[in-house]
Amino acid sequence: MLQHSERDYLVVRVAGPGEHVAVEPFTDVAIDVDVVFDFDDEPSAQTT
Repeated sequence: MLQHSERDYLVVRVAGPGEHVAVEPFTDVAIDVDVVFDFDDEPSAQTT
């Protein structure tokens, strides 16, 4: 999730498949990430 600032956009939340997220300014609204994005054809992200 990105937040617009005067200078640029900032990453405020990273979410993946199976997560429900709520970020400012809409903290009362949770979004099911699986509904917004189609993860069926995407490889899983690798973190280190």
